[in-house]
Amino acid sequence: MKRSISLALMLAMLPAIAFGQPVPSPSRDASPSRIDRDAWLTPFPKAPADTSVRQGARTGSLVTRAECEQAGERERGRFVFVEAMGRTACIRYHLSAEAFPDKAAAVYLPGDKGGFRIIWRNGQYEMTPEELFRQDPKTAAPPPAPDMALKIGDPARNQSFANAISATLRTPAILLARQGTDSSSGWIALRRTRWEVEITNRALDAIKSRHGIAKLHLVGQSGGGHLAGALAALRDDLGCVVAGSAPLALDPGSFYLSDKLPEPQRFFNPADHTAVIAKKAGLRFILVTDGRDNRVFVERQAMFVRALAKSGAKAPQFFVSAGDALSHGVTTYSVAALQGCIAGKSDDAIALDLSRMNTRVLERRLKAVSDREEEEKRRLQPGGAQQQGQPAGPSGGAN
Repeated sequence: MKRSISLALMLAMLPAIAFGQPVPSPSRDASPSRIDRDAWLTPFPKAPADTSVRQGARTGSLVTRAECEQAGERERGRFVFVEAMGRTACIRYHLSAEAFPDKAAAVYLPGDKGGFRIIWRNGQYEMTPEELFRQDPKTAAPPPAPDMALKIGDPARNQSFANAISATLRTPAILLARQGTDSSSGWIALRRTRWEVEITNRALDAIKSRHGIAKLHLVGQSGGGHLAGALAALRDDLGCVVAGSAPLALDPGSFYLSDKLPEPQRFFNPADHTAVIAKKAGLRFILVTDGRDNRVFVERQAMFVRALAKSGAKAPQFFVSAGDALSHGVTTYSVAALQGCIAGKSDDAIALDLSRMNTRVLERRLKAVSDREEEEKRRLQPGGAQQQGQPAGPSGGAN
C-alpha cells in the first residue's frame, strides 16, 4: 500500500468505538510473586479466543508462549509474549517499517472496543453489551439482541493505519493492539487497570528490544490516551506523548481505585502520578479535547492538567471539534499534534495547525448540513419523490 494513504480515510475505516495513592511499578526483573498470583480474584480467561470478534473479546483469551509464537508464524504477524503481576499476554503489534534509522518510533494506542459496559459485581468484572441498555423509551420495545459475531478488529486495517500514521508523521510507526482485543490475548474487562498498564509497559520493552528502538513517542485515543498517560509515569524513554479524549483522572473516592479491589484489577489513575511525570526529562505531554465530549467528560482531562500544574509542569490542552455524534473521536487532531511535537514546533504553532484543521472540519460539517437541507427542499417540492409516492432515500434523513 502506498505510504501516501490518507490518514482521515483510514480513520473512517476503523470501527467507532474507547482512581488512590500511586504505587511503584513492579520490578521488571523480578519473577511474579505468590502474592501477585493470589491477588487476582476475578477468574482470568482459561482458553484461547479470537479477540478480534466480539464474543472472543467478551470471554477473553489465554494463550501459552508456544501458541503465541505459532500465531506469529501462522499469521505472519508480530507478537510479543510478556508477563506482569502473575499473568501473561500475547500482544500483537503492526509495524510501518522494518528499519528504525533514528532509533525512534511513534506508537498508536487505540481506544476501547467491543461496545461493552463493565462493572464490578460479586467479586468479578461483568461485561454487558451496550445494546441491552438501548430500550426505546417511546415504544418500550425490547433492546436489540447483541451481535456477538461482530468483527471489532481487522489486522489489514490496523496495518494500513500504522502505515498512514507513519506517512503523516514521517517516522516509523507502531499500532499496538491492546490486551484483550485486535488479536491480542487478555481480557478487555481489565482495561485501564494497573495490570493492563503494566502488561503494555512490558510489551513496549519487548518490542524495543526486538527492533533496536531507543526512543518512543506515544499517541492514544480515549482508553488508549489513558494508557499513554499511565506509561508516561512509568517510562523514561518517551519524547512526545499526546492523549486524545483521554480519561486521565477519576474522582479520588471512586470504588475502582479502592483497596476493595485486588491491586492488579484496580484502575490506574494517571492524575495520581503527575509529580513523577513532571520530573521526566525530555518528556512533552499534550492533551487534545473536545469540550462537548459525551463519552469522556472534559473535567476528566482538565483534572490531570491542574494536577500536573501543581507539580510544576504544564501540559497544553488543545480544544477542537471532533465532528462525530459523541464529540469524542479526535485521533486526526492528536496525530497532527504529535507531528508538530516531533518536529519541535511550539505550543502556539501546534495550536495554529489544529485551528486550521478544525476550521476545515467545521466547513465540511456545514456543507453536509446544507446539502441535506437542499435535498429535503427538493424532495418536498410538488412533483418530488415524496409527492409521487416514492420512498425517501437515505439522504432524506428519515433514519
